[in-house]
Amino acid sequence: MHRSRADECGVAIAVTVEDFLYREAALLDDWKLKDWLALFSPNARYELLRRVTRKRHAVVAESLFLVADDRERLEQRVIRLQKPQAHAEYPIRESAISTAMADPR
Repeated sequence: MHRSRADECGVAIAVTVEDFLYREAALLDDWKLKDWLALFSPNARYELLRRVTRKRHAVVAESLFLVADDRERLEQRVIRLQKPQAHAEYPIRESAISTAMADPR
């Protein structure tokens, strides 16, 4: 079977996204929060959608986000999580990553 150039590009993008997600999870698991934050540009948005089980094609604008942060909010999270008062993160938990939900588009 011959793959088209578009198919090859799609596979390359998917692999790049998957690699990024694993690298991101490793930084979080190792509690390298400043390195994790450096992955994001100043205009980044970090959005984690609630998993949709009934409607497979939810409209993002109408969806419930578990996290919907801009870069400034991410910076504040990193500062807060590095404090001992962030008792919910002591002991530090490991990330559970699923690339099945990743959409590189």
